Amino acid sequence: MFFPPNASVEVWNNVSYRKIWNESSTNHRTTTQHTIGDFPINTAIQIKKNGVLWNTYTSNSPGYISFNYDGGYSDNQFQADPIASSTISTITRVCAETSTTTNAAFGLLGILLIGHYN
Repeated sequence: MFFPPNASVEVWNNVSYRKIWNESSTNHRTTTQHTIGDFPINTAIQIKKNGVLWNTYTSNSPGYISFNYDGGYSDNQFQADPIASSTISTITRVCAETSTTTNAAFGLLGILLIGHYN
């Protein structure tokens, strides 16, 4: 049986590019695909989950990021913000040291959530 997450948008600011949204699901094993747009192009975008840094992605040439979330569900709040260029070199160094990779992809403007039952 398929249980998509519930989602609600709290902030979608086109000036600061901040996006804040909530997700919840009764299925804690759901994997959710996210495609978020309307960011400055080729910019590091920091994603926080419940106020804690979760990951960083680089927006592509149309200004989108894509990622999958499979970290379990209850009531989660996500926040996406562009980060200052002085911070990017630190994140790149940390990612290289921990072998973390970043991804950028494209999709529809806004948040696209696709849940998958595992």
